[in-house]
Amino acid sequence: MTGLFGGELRKALPFVLTGIIIWSFLSQSLIEACTTLIVARGHLTGAPMPYGLMIMSTVIRNVIVSAHHLFAFILVAIFVGIRPDWSMLLIIPGALLVVTAVTGLVFAVACLTPRFRDLMPLITMVMGIGALLSPVYWRPESLVRNRGIVALNPITYLLDVLRAPLINEHTMPHAWSAAVVIALVCLLVGVGTFVLTRRRLPFWI
Repeated sequence: MTGLFGGELRKALPFVLTGIIIWSFLSQSLIEACTTLIVARGHLTGAPMPYGLMIMSTVIRNVIVSAHHLFAFILVAIFVGIRPDWSMLLIIPGALLVVTAVTGLVFAVACLTPRFRDLMPLITMVMGIGALLSPVYWRPESLVRNRGIVALNPITYLLDVLRAPLINEHTMPHAWSAAVVIALVCLLVGVGTFVLTRRRLPFWI
């Protein structure tokens, strides 16, 4: 186990677990977004339910699921001796940034998938590859070569601003500023896509 994760088990276990929880929230939200409006076609055509509300339900549902997964992390944190301190308050803005970014991406995917049905297998494939290219299971500093995989990967910063406070570690340099920019860009893309496609959605689904 130590050789696999490049560190002591007590450090590797919470690091990997939090990475899996955050990544699962991201990937599951995007994969579900592919079919959110398509599956809900009967509800949307039979009743005046807002499209935005239906899309937001995907995000909210996965936030709740991820919150339940945090109970496993709490048990691990107790086991490895992670002690709560004031730095853990950064979990709140970190979580807000992650949820904001995911919300924007979910809106974009949910609005585009009814028109481009091939997006779902593509997104599923990207999520599978992304888990390996993002520091979900491995630490960024463990890369001796190809450090651009870390520096140019937006997921790196979203993972870091939420995971670091959870496991009592310091964030990477510029992680917060990068995460803010990424979250805002994702939100703007999502809102922009929704505004541009809103009137066409009834014909696509």
